Formats: sequence, structure tokens, C-alpha cells
Amino acid sequence: MATEVSGIGLSEGFSMATQNFITQIIAAFSSLKDADLEGAERHISDAASIVGKWSSAAHRAYALWVLGTLYMSKAFSGESFEPAYLLCSINYLTRARGFIHKNGTPELLAAILNNRAVAHSLGAVFLDKKAMRKMAQREFRVASKLAFKKSTMTQNPPWLVARINLRYLNLPKDLKKQFARSKRKGKAGGLHSVRPGLK
Repeated sequence: MATEVSGIGLSEGFSMATQNFITQIIAAFSSLKDADLEGAERHISDAASIVGKWSSAAHRAYALWVLGTLYMSKAFSGESFEPAYLLCSINYLTRARGFIHKNGTPELLAAILNNRAVAHSLGAVFLDKKAMRKMAQREFRVASKLAFKKSTMTQNPPWLVARINLRYLNLPKDLKKQFARSKRKGKAGGLHSVRPGLK
């Protein structure tokens, strides 16, 4: 999953709404540091619901992206898979997508699309919803093209995470068949010649 972005902007920097939003985000990360997921969810949800006279809603998209990512982690944090949490994750990430435009903050958009694609990939496997795999492919592809300026502070920019995820999603289901096919075509070498880096 994409877990970091280099930053987001907020207009109306001195308004009460902006101050409340920042307070809730700081409280959420403080809760996360203390491993208090419920507290973090509450603070992020409160931050996402704040209404102000901002020129962009990218910061609300950020809050919903964090919340959607939390729910995806929560779906797999227990002893068994919780499908309701995965569906909540998709819902929050879809809401986040609605608050952001490509030309505004492509880095955050890539993070949202990548994580929703991850959720759709997991839905295809665990919920047996094959249509979600195609959705994931499309979202990974779009996110992987949302490169941004090289001065980013993040080590793993979301567009790169999406590009790697797309590559792994498209790995062949049966490498033995591909290996046999390459042998029939007269290609030399073993499995490494089929997919470099696989062991």
C-alpha cells in the first residue's frame, strides 16, 4: 500500500476550520503512535467531516485516504479476514477520490488510486469478485502514470508503488506453462529467463 505522501496544502490557513482539521489529524497520528486504532479512526473521521471555505478539498481526501487505508489494514489484522472492513475501505477510498482532481495533487491521487486498487485486488481474491481485478488493473495503471516532481520527500512515491503492484498483479498464474512455452520457442535458460528476479 501507499502509506505516505510528501504533503498537502490548505487554504484559509488561519481559519477555525483549518485549525480544527490540523488538530484532529495530529490527534489521529498521536493515537496511531499509541496503537489506538479506534481513537485514530474517530479523529480522522472528525477531520474529514469538517466543512470550511477552502479553495480545494484535497485535505479532506487525505483524511479519507488515511481512514480507508486503516480499514484495509483492519480487515486483515485479526485472526480471520473481515470482509466488512475491506468494503468500508473501498467506500472511504472512493469518497477520497471524489474530493481530488488530477491537476491538483497528483501524488495524493496516485496514493488513493493505488490503495483502492489494492483493496479491489484483495476483494477479487477473498470475496471472489472477479470484476474487481479489472478495476484494480485500471487503477494501478492510472496511478502509475501520475509521476510528479522529483523533489518529493517520500522514499516510495505512490506512482512507483502502483507500478510495482501492477507488475505483480500481471504476473502469470502458472509460471510452469510459461516456462514450457519459452522452451518450445527455443529460448535458453531456466525460470529466471522467463521472469527476471523471481526465485
